[in-house]
This record gives sequence, C-alpha cells and structure tokens, in this order.
Amino acid sequence: MSHPVTATTSVPVLDTLKRGVLGVIAWLFALLLFFPIFWMTITAFKTEQQAYSSSLIFMPTLDSFREVFARSNYFAFAWNSILISVGVTVICLLLAVPCAYAMAFFPTKKTQKVLLWMLSTKMMPSVGVLVPIYLLWKNTGMLDTVWGLVIVYTLINLPIAVWMSYTYFNEIPRDILEAGRIDGAATWQEIVYLLMPMSLPGLASTAIEAALAAISLRKACASNSFTSYVQAVLSRTGLVRFFGERLFCADKVPNPKPAPDVYLAAARTLRVAPERCVVVEDSVTGVTAAAAAGMTVLGFVGGGHATEGQIDALKRAGASVVFDEMGQLPALVGQWLKNASFELP
Repeated sequence: MSHPVTATTSVPVLDTLKRGVLGVIAWLFALLLFFPIFWMTITAFKTEQQAYSSSLIFMPTLDSFREVFARSNYFAFAWNSILISVGVTVICLLLAVPCAYAMAFFPTKKTQKVLLWMLSTKMMPSVGVLVPIYLLWKNTGMLDTVWGLVIVYTLINLPIAVWMSYTYFNEIPRDILEAGRIDGAATWQEIVYLLMPMSLPGLASTAIEAALAAISLRKACASNSFTSYVQAVLSRTGLVRFFGERLFCADKVPNPKPAPDVYLAAARTLRVAPERCVVVEDSVTGVTAAAAAGMTVLGFVGGGHATEGQIDALKRAGASVVFDEMGQLPALVGQWLKNASFELP
C-alpha cells in the first residue's frame, strides 16, 4: 500500500525574506535622502568652526541663531511675506471666482475674447511696466509698502486665477445650479453652497498658484567662500530658496574677488550682459570685482561687519550708491532701470 507524498514548499519563507530585503533597501534609500536634511539641521547648532567638521559629536550652541536674528528683524520680513501672500490669494479669489462664474454660466459672444485678452496680458514682459508702476506708486505714497506689493501681485496673478477658476467651473453640470435656483437659492448662495464645494480642489490649486507667484524673485549669489559653505549658510538662514542653484563661488572660478571672475561667470550662466546686471555688495573687495566686471554696484553698509568709513571706501571702490536699509533696494533698482542707457526688452 503506497502512502501519499506531501510536497512542501518554502514560498512563504522566500516571500518574507524578499520583503525583508526590500524593506532594508527602502530604509537605506530613505536614510540617504534624509541625510542632507539631518546634516543641515545639526549644522544650525554648530559654531562656524564646527560647521567645517564632519564629526557628529559636538557641543550644541544657539550662537548662529543669535547672530542671524541680531543682524535684522527676520520675523518682520517673514510677517510681511505672509501678509502679502495671504492678501494676494484672498483678493485674487474674491475677484476671480465671481468673474469666472459669470463667464462660465452666463457666457456672451465676447466671453472668449475677454479670456484671450486676459491671457495676453501675461505675454507682456514684466519689466515693460516696471518703471510706470514705480512712478505711480511713488506719487501715490504706496512705494515700499505691503499694500503696494499686494496690488501689483494681484494684478499679475488675476488673469491666471480667472482662467483656472473658469476651467473648473466649466466642468460642473449646470443642472445642479438650476436645481438650486428652483429651490430659491440666490446668486451668492449658488456660489457659496453649490459651486464652491464642488470646485474646491480646483480653487485650492488656484490659491496655491497665486500664493507661490506672489513671492517669485530671480537672483544669483556670488561669493568668495566655498560652495559648500555658502549652501550651508543660505540653508541655515532660510535664504536658499531665493537663489536655487545660481551660486557662483570662489572654488568654481580661476580667480576669486577682487578679480571679476565670479560675476562674469554669473552673467555668462544667466545669459545676461554684465552691463545689464546690478550688484549689491558690502565689501570693498566685492565692489571692486563687480565694477571690474562692468556691472552697476550698490554698496550696502547695513551688514554686521560694516566699519567706520565704509561708505567712502565702497564709493572709492566703484559703488554708484551706498545705502543702509534693504527697504531702499526696490527704489534703487527702479531708479537704476529708469536711468539705464540700454533698451529694455
């Protein structure tokens, strides 16, 4: 009499082992991706000398934070950014939603033409209206004010906000709004109780777009320090988002400042002629380098290492203007554009 043979398999064991190996690999990749964030975090609690060390054993200190916040009122700057971004977002939505509602649900023969006209305003170079806006804001007292920026950014972002809202509203069935009207809903009730909940994802995207566009500035950083140190400093102070990869440092050019190499490299990479660049510098060495590159130089003496007699020293080195508050910078750049000898694109 033969006995049945039972076949055993190690598939469950292999599956468990496979999942374990994949889990370990995933954790290794996660740690690898997280390590730069971890390193920036611990660097913030090191002294400037310790920041160059690769050791993970050190005595934490808050000296870097004290130094950064002692130089300027960063909380005021952050609060201004919040006010501007929130103000622009709210005003854009308050104007864009009714406008898009009217064009989506009560279109006329001119609706498409109006939409195309609004979109065409985005094709105009921003620099083309920079000087007129500067003069208008100067004469009305809104220069260097939060509300002045809110109005400008609102006008810039409103066409996109209307277009995005119009696109989302067009996908909502009109029968739903008609049912609301039959039940006695007023126009504002249609928008608030029917339209807004159904188009909330789209309106959220519009709000995020307006908020991000409200603080978009393009800059480059030219430094006599090494790239790794500049990246660490910009990350530690929260300024890295303004410069991105546009860092031009002494370790990437043949000759550091006072040679013009870092500035010429910046102009070449950004594809901008040196005479079309304006530089903000706080050292004689930097002003000398920028002036040698053929760029307009604005000397800044509000930094922590400004010394007595720095104004005359910066002017002798080639600074056309010397200022001591960053709040003056937009007006100085506007004046520079107004007096520029080249034709703006």
